[in-house]
Amino acid sequence: MHMREPTKKTKTHENHLTGLTLRRRQLQCVGLLQTPNGPCRCTVSNISVGGANLLLDELVDVSGEISLTISGFGTFRGDIVWQDGARCGMRFAEGQSLPMVGLMVHENLRRT
Repeated sequence: MHMREPTKKTKTHENHLTGLTLRRRQLQCVGLLQTPNGPCRCTVSNISVGGANLLLDELVDVSGEISLTISGFGTFRGDIVWQDGARCGMRFAEGQSLPMVGLMVHENLRRT
């Protein structure tokens, strides 16, 4: 029987970014959404480089362009891609960077 050589997986830039996009960090921190209808406080349940899962303090329509401010992390522009009652999913606008190192530090501080 002929044995094939194991194929070596190479880590490409695209694969690396895809992996980062899929990794979500649990946060449970307070955020402030700026919506076309005014500001709305929320809890950021989890976050990745591509977006965030939010729980709104009030049941409001958050359609349209929005920005999310998270103390210690910054402000991120984007839009809501789904909403189910007070829970919604935000997609960050392209070209923004999320400080993943800061997220890991915050996550580690919560555990101590």
